[in-house]
Amino acid sequence: MQSKSAAACGAAKGLNRRDVLAGGAALVALSVLGCGLLGSQGARAAVVAADQRADVVRHLLAAAAKEAIEILTKSEGFWNSSVARVGLPDLFKSQPSLSETQKSALMYEQNRLAEEAVREVAPRARAPIAKLEVPDTDEILSGSFTAATSYLRAQVGMGLIEAMTPILVEILKKHDDSYTVKVVKSLPEVTLAQAAAAMAVEADNAIWYEVGVQEASLRRDPEASGDPLLIAAFGDA
Repeated sequence: MQSKSAAACGAAKGLNRRDVLAGGAALVALSVLGCGLLGSQGARAAVVAADQRADVVRHLLAAAAKEAIEILTKSEGFWNSSVARVGLPDLFKSQPSLSETQKSALMYEQNRLAEEAVREVAPRARAPIAKLEVPDTDEILSGSFTAATSYLRAQVGMGLIEAMTPILVEILKKHDDSYTVKVVKSLPEVTLAQAAAAMAVEADNAIWYEVGVQEASLRRDPEASGDPLLIAAFGDA
């Protein structure tokens, strides 16, 4: 009889980007894609001294965020990511005047524009990690393989969206001849600021998904980080 975990891994093979990016279950989907990423690492993490466990979480998040940003800011980084392709905002998807071909073109362009936004926002996005308060380190270290990402996202809240929105407004102004701007100008009920805010929401989701994937990867293979603290916490005994 097939185990539940084996069945989950089999189901993961049928997931596409749209499945992964759908709704509030994205972090669950990340775990499914990892085929067993919901395991516990409490026994191994316990070898790290109690006063160092918050640093383990910070190091883990700093490394995951750094890797995610490097991936996403490459040419077509968002577009080519298995989980972090930026979705088309509803204000564009809901326009009956736009064909599916036009929507696809908009989605591709907005993934490219997101690269620019992340390059500018990256220092501010990573800054909170160094001072992050982690009251329950054991819960994070022994939790799911995206537990630290989930915690950081809850602490940051709307911070990334608020930081990226004005950046995206300026990017859209700079690319005044872009297809996105042309479409916005053709829609009397949509402003450039509204478009930028909607794009920021989608980019925010994508960034967190990629950070979660990188966190899971570091937990599974901490040696790749070269960080002694992560290796001690998550490496083979």
